[in-house]
Amino acid sequence: MVSMLEENILEIPRGATRTLVISVIDEENEDQPLSLSGGKIYFTVKESTRDREHLIRKTSDVPAEITITDPNGGEAEIYLLPKDTFHLQVGVEYVYDCWVEFTATDQRYPVVETSIFKVKDTVTRIPLP
Repeated sequence: MVSMLEENILEIPRGATRTLVISVIDEENEDQPLSLSGGKIYFTVKESTRDREHLIRKTSDVPAEITITDPNGGEAEIYLLPKDTFHLQVGVEYVYDCWVEFTATDQRYPVVETSIFKVKDTVTRIPLP
């Protein structure tokens, strides 16, 4: 289970498999679900907002990374795999965010604004294949 703490802080055990379920709402339309039809979702983790290189980068262009599960209901799943966090340092406060882009209309919206991503230590460390 992924811990979502106050202000969207994400904590995940090192090397764990996790599915993040997101529900995108339209704040300008009485908090109704935002249709993700024609949209592309990005999820990015970096050491800091100033870094050009990402540590984890997921996009809905790759269904094994992010799947828009209910386009009209504004729902999607982001898949974190063991390889994504296995080599990250425990206790470091990385940063992450999540965006949706509609290229046909040149619109971009933050789903989760810049927040903290932490990797927790584990007793068991299963080697990567």
